[in-house]
Amino acid sequence: ACLKGSDLSFANLASSNLFLSDLLLANLTGANLTGANLQQAIISKAKLADANLNSANLTACDLNGSDLSRASLVGAYARRAMLGNAFLAYANITGASLVGANLVGADFSGADLRGSDLSEARISRAKFIGSNMSRANLVFTNLTRANLSRADLSGSTIVGSGLSHCDLSFVNFSDANLQQADMHESMLVQAKFYGADATDACLENSDLRGANLTAMRLVRANLDCSNMKGLNMPHANAISATVSYTHLRAHETVL
Repeated sequence: ACLKGSDLSFANLASSNLFLSDLLLANLTGANLTGANLQQAIISKAKLADANLNSANLTACDLNGSDLSRASLVGAYARRAMLGNAFLAYANITGASLVGANLVGADFSGADLRGSDLSEARISRAKFIGSNMSRANLVFTNLTRANLSRADLSGSTIVGSGLSHCDLSFVNFSDANLQQADMHESMLVQAKFYGADATDACLENSDLRGANLTAMRLVRANLDCSNMKGLNMPHANAISATVSYTHLRAHETVL
């Protein structure tokens, strides 16, 4: 269906079949799209603020540059969806599947992504400021240069993911699985790693000032040239970790 530029604000489109539909620049503000089939639909640069997309099928859907602020995507299926530069501030995306999605430059600030699956997604330069991403699946995800300051990633699985050159200040990584994660040259000021597993992770040249590494597992982790002033790491396991050329002062660090 060709609905390009249509005004469908607050329309009831629940369970509708919009497969391959053209909704470019459409106004879907507050629309009910619960359970709708939007596979491969073109919805770029559209208005979807406050829309209900719970359990919708958004496989390979083009949502580049669209406004989904405060939208609800609970349990949505959005594998390989394109959300580049989309605006999803304060959206509810709990339990959604975004496997392999393109989220480059998207803004998820304040969004709720608890239990969502973002494995293998491309999320470079995206914003997750203050977002709740606890228990999320971020395996082999590319988050290079993303801003996740003050986000909650507790209990999340971030194995083998790229988090280099990121702003991760004040992030809660408690009990997260960070094995083989690449966090080199990232800002980790006052980040919380209580009980996290960073085995074989790379934190080279990262800024860990004031971070809490209590009971953190750092086996074979690379901490070369990191700034560790004021670091708090009682009971941490750093067997075979590399810490050469770090900015570390014993009287400022709790070991």
